[in-house]
Amino acid sequence: MRAHSLELTNFCQHEHFETTLAPGLTAIIGPNGSGKSNLLGGILFALTGENPNAGNKEDNIRQTAASGACSSVAFSFSHAGTSARVVRHLRPAATKTVLEIAGAPTVSGDRQVNPLILEILGVDAELLKNIVIVQQSELFGFLAKTPARRAETFRKLFGVARAAEVYDFLGERLREIPDIVCPTPEEYQEIRTDLARDEATLVAAEQRLSALPREIELEAEVFAAQQRIAECDTRDSMRRNAVQLLQQLESARAEYAAALRDEAVMADNAAVLEREIASCRPKADAARDALARLDVYRGIRVREEELRSREVAIAAALSAVPQPQQPPLVGDEINYNESAGVPCRQPEAARGTAQKLSALAATTEAAVKTATQLVNTFERDGVAACPLCTTPTESLQDVVAAAKAELPQLQESLRAYESRARAWFEYEQALQRAAETSRAHESALASIRAELASLAGLAEEVSGSEDDLRGAVRTYTYLVDGLAALKNQLREVSGRVVGLREKISATESTLAELTTNARDGDADAATRAEAAGTIARAGGLLSEARELARTVSAFQARVRVLAAALETADAAFAARRSNAIKRQRVADMRDLVHFQAAPRFAVQCGLQRIQPVMNGMLDMFDAEFRVTADEGLSFMADFPDGRRQPAGRLSAGQKVVLAISFRLALNLTAAEDLGFMAMDEPTAYLDERHIAGFTPVLARMREFADSHGFQCILITHEQTLAPLFDSVVAVHTAD
Repeated sequence: MRAHSLELTNFCQHEHFETTLAPGLTAIIGPNGSGKSNLLGGILFALTGENPNAGNKEDNIRQTAASGACSSVAFSFSHAGTSARVVRHLRPAATKTVLEIAGAPTVSGDRQVNPLILEILGVDAELLKNIVIVQQSELFGFLAKTPARRAETFRKLFGVARAAEVYDFLGERLREIPDIVCPTPEEYQEIRTDLARDEATLVAAEQRLSALPREIELEAEVFAAQQRIAECDTRDSMRRNAVQLLQQLESARAEYAAALRDEAVMADNAAVLEREIASCRPKADAARDALARLDVYRGIRVREEELRSREVAIAAALSAVPQPQQPPLVGDEINYNESAGVPCRQPEAARGTAQKLSALAATTEAAVKTATQLVNTFERDGVAACPLCTTPTESLQDVVAAAKAELPQLQESLRAYESRARAWFEYEQALQRAAETSRAHESALASIRAELASLAGLAEEVSGSEDDLRGAVRTYTYLVDGLAALKNQLREVSGRVVGLREKISATESTLAELTTNARDGDADAATRAEAAGTIARAGGLLSEARELARTVSAFQARVRVLAAALETADAAFAARRSNAIKRQRVADMRDLVHFQAAPRFAVQCGLQRIQPVMNGMLDMFDAEFRVTADEGLSFMADFPDGRRQPAGRLSAGQKVVLAISFRLALNLTAAEDLGFMAMDEPTAYLDERHIAGFTPVLARMREFADSHGFQCILITHEQTLAPLFDSVVAVHTAD
């Protein structure tokens, strides 16, 4: 991989930082706190999307950045002929990550970008974080004093750190394998014994049940015997019913004879009443006719008296009809229909007088309007002549004065004509109302007199006493009603006679049938005794069969339960054996991934694999020692004079050379095709003497980078080392 450029915007300490990265050995130099390490963090964030620092990703936004200001990292790189530029945003949070690939469509979104970057580089994210880009805290981890710290570092570097997760996962699976509860041997033997005993009991019950007649046959035999007993009971009932029917027949015959006697007596009485009614009928008819004529006579007399009373009242009302008061005649008001001095009683004449007065009122009103207009016209100032005839105003002064003097009299006459015209119109309406009332009375009087004339001669006298006439009608009615009641009684008695005759016939028929069907009682007693014996015998067998059937059903259920319990116990024993095998296998696998087993072996193999590469690097750096990996997951330093000591006891300068050799060897072994590495502050713990002695190491690294096409970025705060690099990126605190 070749890193080409890096751009940070409001990322950690950097408001805006942009630089190009040259091939070969590059130094990023700046004072402590200037944000040098965060440049490597920005590269790691751009390639993996993971937070390079502690806390949340948003904590990497520059604290002094304006609210809402953009915070992003842009990194350009190439590998194996593919050039790409990735841009990741911390703010705005909704902005998607973008990956631009030369000659290919742009890809956006972490889910698409992250795996595509790793595919281009041909490595995974863990290798990038642990081997390609080395943080300051991880640089000397393999030289830690404690074995556990060294083992943790090596597990991470050699990709076996997940073995601990697998170990914990298998531990969870091991705890999830249940302990199967199985019955004790005594309980298991008890189940088998109970099952054998119940099976023997079941076989015996089934054999006895099969030896008995079938239940349906026994039920049929019991039912047939019960039917025979029921038939005997029926014949007993018939014999008792025959005795009761004989008694009822005798009672019905006696009642029938009495009913025949009553029927004959009532028929004779009815004949007597019919003869008497025939003799009384003419007298009753005559009495009813006379009473009808008497009622007519009395009605006519009452109506005549009523009409005469109304005639007198209407005549009095006609003479009392009020006549309206005629208005007085004033001045030239005359009556054109009657002679002068005679009151006017005709509505037409009154209407003529009213119309004449209305005409006089209209003429007077016109004169009033003319006089008023004349006075109003010439009383205004500035009128020189008449607007109609152009006569000068001076010539019309007398005419205007006369009109003005006459105007009150004309107005008074107008009010008088109007008042008298209204009075004559009202008088005309009063005359019309009086005439209509009189005509109504006269019409009613004529109608009454015509009805009186029509009633004359209609009344006819009736001979005989009214009481006698009504007595004759009552006697006849009494006889007719008595005959009707007697005939009703006769019909009832005749119906009873017919009913009794039919009842006697039906009873005789039923009695004959009962006598025929009811056999001898002694034979029925023998039949009943034989049927009872059959019921007792078959019923006992039926009860035994049913009890055996219940016993068989109960023991079948118990056998099933015990068989199921035995099967469950066998299954539990099998499950316990299976779980024991499964638990042993999981435990064996867990022991295999224990950090002291396969992971440790993998680390030892890895250390042995990179050991010759490390010694080659130490040789390249002209180091005075070589190293050997031991079984304690550490390195031993071997000196030419035969001395041998743990690597942790080397001097600071020797440790830096060893750490760089280890990291280069690890990078060349695990990420050989990548050709890129970045280390943070390898010289952090060197004094001036050791820093001066570091010069040949950098020279060798520069030669190695040039000869192998290897790009290496080192972060340091030592300005004196700048000339030893192919290129330098300076970082200032102000950035």
